[in-house]
Amino acid sequence: MLPDHSHAHTVRGTEAHTPVLAREVVEALTLEPRAVVVDGTAGSGGHTEALLQGLSRHPEQGIVLAIDTDPQAAELLSGKFRGNPSVRVRHANYVDLRD
Repeated sequence: MLPDHSHAHTVRGTEAHTPVLAREVVEALTLEPRAVVVDGTAGSGGHTEALLQGLSRHPEQGIVLAIDTDPQAAELLSGKFRGNPSVRVRHANYVDLRD
């Protein structure tokens, strides 16, 4: 039996996922100045926040593109990161990204 890693909590009346291994993901990436990083299943923005913190270590901070296919998640993300020029939110599917 696999351990339960869902760690769900409620956000705006819906169940949202608490990210697991966010710190480890950021540490495993080489986040360079002015990098563009994609969170292709952004959900409630936990990994987006972690990636943003990783990018903020550089004086020339990059951009996190937060994508989700769920329109409610995209709306939540837009509100959460409103006014942050380092985050772009899109209601889309990451499989549609081009090089």
